[in-house]
Amino acid sequence: MQKLLVFLLLAGSFYSHSQEIRLKGMVMDSLQNPLVFASVMATKQSDQSTVFSASNQDGSFELVLRKGSDYLFKIFFMGYETFEQTVNFSEDTQSRYFLKEAPTYLEEVILNFERPITVKKDTTSYKVAYFNLGDERKLKDVLSNLPGIEVLKNGDVLFKGIKVNKLLVEDRIFFNGGTKLGVENIPSDAISQIDILENYNEIDFLKGLNNTESIALNVKLKEGKKEFVFGDLSVGLGEKPFKSLGTNLFYYAEKETMNVISDFNNVGKEVFTLIDYLQFTTKINEVFSGDFSFQPQDFKILMDQKDFISNHQRFGALNISKTISSKLKGSSYVMVHKIDALNKKEQINTFDQFVELYSGQRNTDSFFLVGELKLNYTPNKNWQLNLVSNYRQNMLEEFGTESSFTNLQEMANIFNTEQSFLPKDYNNHLEVHAKINDKQKVSLFSGYQHHQNQYHELWNAPVNLFSSILPIENQENTAVSQLSARKTNHFQFIFKHFWTLNSASQIHTTLNSSSNAEVFSSSTSQILDNQSLLSFNTAGFNNQLEYILKQQSMKISYKMKLERLLFIQDVAASRYTWQISQSNLINDTKWLFLPSTTLSYQLDASKELRFNYSVNASFSDATHLSNMFYIRSYNSFYRGNEFLENDLNHVFSLNYKRSKLFKGETFYSFLRYSKAVRGFTNTIQFQDQYQFLTRILLDNAEEKFSLNTYYNRKSKFFRWTLSTILSNDRFFQDVNRVFKTNRSRSINTNFFLETRFKNYPNIKLGVNNKYSEFFINGKNTYVTNKYYLGVKYQYLKTFVASLSYKRFNFLNKNISETNTFDHLDVTLNYTPERSPWSFGISGNNLLNISSRRASNFSPLNISDSRTFIMPRIILFQVNYKL
Repeated sequence: MQKLLVFLLLAGSFYSHSQEIRLKGMVMDSLQNPLVFASVMATKQSDQSTVFSASNQDGSFELVLRKGSDYLFKIFFMGYETFEQTVNFSEDTQSRYFLKEAPTYLEEVILNFERPITVKKDTTSYKVAYFNLGDERKLKDVLSNLPGIEVLKNGDVLFKGIKVNKLLVEDRIFFNGGTKLGVENIPSDAISQIDILENYNEIDFLKGLNNTESIALNVKLKEGKKEFVFGDLSVGLGEKPFKSLGTNLFYYAEKETMNVISDFNNVGKEVFTLIDYLQFTTKINEVFSGDFSFQPQDFKILMDQKDFISNHQRFGALNISKTISSKLKGSSYVMVHKIDALNKKEQINTFDQFVELYSGQRNTDSFFLVGELKLNYTPNKNWQLNLVSNYRQNMLEEFGTESSFTNLQEMANIFNTEQSFLPKDYNNHLEVHAKINDKQKVSLFSGYQHHQNQYHELWNAPVNLFSSILPIENQENTAVSQLSARKTNHFQFIFKHFWTLNSASQIHTTLNSSSNAEVFSSSTSQILDNQSLLSFNTAGFNNQLEYILKQQSMKISYKMKLERLLFIQDVAASRYTWQISQSNLINDTKWLFLPSTTLSYQLDASKELRFNYSVNASFSDATHLSNMFYIRSYNSFYRGNEFLENDLNHVFSLNYKRSKLFKGETFYSFLRYSKAVRGFTNTIQFQDQYQFLTRILLDNAEEKFSLNTYYNRKSKFFRWTLSTILSNDRFFQDVNRVFKTNRSRSINTNFFLETRFKNYPNIKLGVNNKYSEFFINGKNTYVTNKYYLGVKYQYLKTFVASLSYKRFNFLNKNISETNTFDHLDVTLNYTPERSPWSFGISGNNLLNISSRRASNFSPLNISDSRTFIMPRIILFQVNYKL
């Protein structure tokens, strides 16, 4: 398979290059001065397809044309006469083109030409009609065609390698600005233009004051969609019990918008992950980036559960924005998501002292709710007030059966588990932004965040579970219950003053004050046969802790921009005071000085080199300070350390970006190194298969190195991508009072080649290789190879057929075990001409594979896991487009 893919890649590449020629040239005026950003266009006479470019700083350009084809070649530049010529090239050609100044007339001049890509200062605009192939369905398909833009599988959008922070539709924030819902649901036929806004700030007079890169993506709708209801409705039915129902409705008017998205399915379609849900927290203005200290807590993150035996999702979202008056605007959204899922997994866990064979099956019932209300009041152009209220809630219940066997036991532990979580978050904040004069602006943030969580865990086994650890009363059945609760109240006040010294330099002053009060409690006991509780207080369990952490800081930031050089220097002085109240009372105070430096150099219009250095610190939360034990899992017990202070990390990064949008070329490389000169780590004591963990601070606790390189080239007919991620991490750890170093190394390489024809089948070929080495109790090596073949063909503009084939090879080199499986998906869609209806059939996992293999590393253990997945699903679908 690998040889076949390589052959096809080489053959396709050879064929494509043999049919292409390159036209290189220089655009100059009559005095031989280069004309920068002149528009260069070649239209193929046979099918009217267009290739375009723009001249660089030296006036040079390059076009890739089909050999032996007739083209109408044009060069446009404002104030100059258009150069026009019919050309036909059989070999690579290089020439100079001189434009004459256009005569000045008083009469009206109408220009019918529009550029596919326009770059104006911090705004890059794409006319999507020039890039679409005709088979696009959603916004993500449109974005994938645009040079310089990439859409990741998780819904994130990258522009020149930088993550897009906000999604706008017609200059209005779409939901809370996250890209996931938009790229998956906004229909492609409603989009006329995509604008990328760099150095973005929704308040005009704050633009350019951010010390961090902020990028917004603004979707411009077609004229007929700007005061219109549009969207689609889809229904899918398959062999019982499989079905799906989805709706996407969008209403846009001058003063009001409404978006409705819903999805009900049990076919394994990922609608909205818990990671996405956690990101729907209160958004603050970009100028406060890096100053906001409160983070979400205690939400049950099932990060490893991406595959399920069954998965039933019900999702609904509503977003409304309205211009109430010329000075007042309001927006709100609410999302509801319910998941019923069954997960099954088998693992080989390699610890320092033993090896564990684990298997588990869990039923998960979860419900997520998130809502927000935002008001923007602008009394005049120099003032803006924002009031935001955000609420989130997560209710989760899990019921499972688990089995654990180690080489330290004579028989396996088999037990049932029950877990329930009820975390809630409420956030409320006020922002005030004012422009005092052209040189001075101020911003103020005042916020309150409340978090609470109640969680209950129950382990039930027919044998004496935990009997060697806890004073269990001997009964035929052992049931151990743990009740925990946590409550946090966080207040924060931020004041920022921006002072523009001159056209090249600024000084930003930040005053920051916060107070974080936490209460944490846990109660562990045995449920006896008569339903009474046997408490484990005497065994060192059960916690009752109150923790208050206060911070006052002042940060001075100097920002200077000299032509191509940008320099930012931050110096922050922070005073921390904390009080811990449990069996004894601890009060302490500490000062920290945390600098950071940014150097950025613009090599030319398309290349940038950026260096960052920062010193970061963080304090533990209440769960890591509790001085009594609580059960963390069926084989793990945790006790905090009330004497912990803060960690201290040095972070270095070097980034290089090169983006030539008119050539469809993007390259970036990110080098990152971090060292925890004082870092949090867990001391681990093993008692048989049980782990006792306590958090401590160690010098030189951790080092991490990573290198991420990415190259993408999009031409008229081909697109290819090569990316590599290299990492090398070191963890210092105390295991049974012996300090030792654990390491992990990996290299992950991806290569994709894709054709982009309008009238022929399109093929996508891909190879992914991941090589991993983990060092815990010796060297452990895993190799994963993935091969991908995709075919998509649109016939007569009414039929679209697609095939997706994947082959996975997993190798555990330590035991020379290889696991190979194939995955095949096929879809066929029919859309009658000028009809809103479309019909389709899809087949997922047609080869009916049952499981997938993977490897994972943590400072505690290495796991080789097998996760079971959903069976073959064939679905008949009907779609109606408004």
